[in-house]
Amino acid sequence: MLDYKAINQKTLAKELGVADSSLGRLVDRLEKMGLVERCRDTVDRRAFVLKLTEQGQSHIDSLLFVGQSFNNDLIRGISDEDLSIYEEVLEKMVKNVCDSEID
Repeated sequence: MLDYKAINQKTLAKELGVADSSLGRLVDRLEKMGLVERCRDTVDRRAFVLKLTEQGQSHIDSLLFVGQSFNNDLIRGISDEDLSIYEEVLEKMVKNVCDSEID
């Protein structure tokens, strides 16, 4: 949601690799907490777009800092070459899982 002023709920579910229903339950909770709001999509009135509220944006700003710090701790001492190999292996594993779901 960070790169979007608003994002279609189905699009977000696809980008996150989760089921629409799972995301829907999460959005329900986030909406009750005042962190996101659902608005009718101006292009497709049957769909909703999600927008961060001001409160949600303030949480995102602090979480990004915490997440970046955590990520830095995770990769400390690991070479760029090793990280690249790790990413390649993970991508292949995800592809294998996705391919096996089709069979």
